[in-house]
Amino acid sequence: MEKIVLDFKGPFRWHGSPEKVLFTQEIAKLSGICLWTVEQPQGHLVYYVGETGTSFKNRFENHLKSYLSGEYGIPNVEDFLKGNSRNWVWPARWRPPKNRWPAEFIRRISEIMPKLVEFLAVLKIFVAPLQVETYTRQRIESRLAWYLNGKSGDHDENSFIDADLRNWKDIPGGEKILVEINTPYPIQGIPRVLEVQIKKIEQVAS
Repeated sequence: MEKIVLDFKGPFRWHGSPEKVLFTQEIAKLSGICLWTVEQPQGHLVYYVGETGTSFKNRFENHLKSYLSGEYGIPNVEDFLKGNSRNWVWPARWRPPKNRWPAEFIRRISEIMPKLVEFLAVLKIFVAPLQVETYTRQRIESRLAWYLNGKSGDHDENSFIDADLRNWKDIPGGEKILVEINTPYPIQGIPRVLEVQIKKIEQVAS
């Protein structure tokens, strides 16, 4: 069985000291898999698993645009640090009621923006460069998110990980690879080895 190594580096930050900000790092020019976490006494807790075929820098610039436009949800920082990611300062564009955006976002922007800065300040970023086919990279991202979400594939309201992550279902008979995962600091729930199916899949959610 083929083996791929995910060697995460970090944690980096969205803003703050230049030597710690992802956008200033050489590694930001590469592509691969990323984790967004919040640091806790028992280890980093993963909020988001992502992948990119462009550079990490470009992908995170797009993420930032989505936050600044109200596309993404912004959790309350105090609750987020306690492991509750569902208490929203701003609940994202697509969550009901749909007629809320953009009028309410614009009306509340002076309140929301400082909260966004606070939220991004507590997020830590780990990145693992990975040069593989897009399909394989997306499968690794999805399987890791599935594993971190309790291996059920279903997000419940008490889950900390982002409820809008891609979820794929395996179909029997698919080719598999082993992914060895290395992290510089303890990250809750991260397996050291993850089995990932890379052929014959069916997308069930995105």
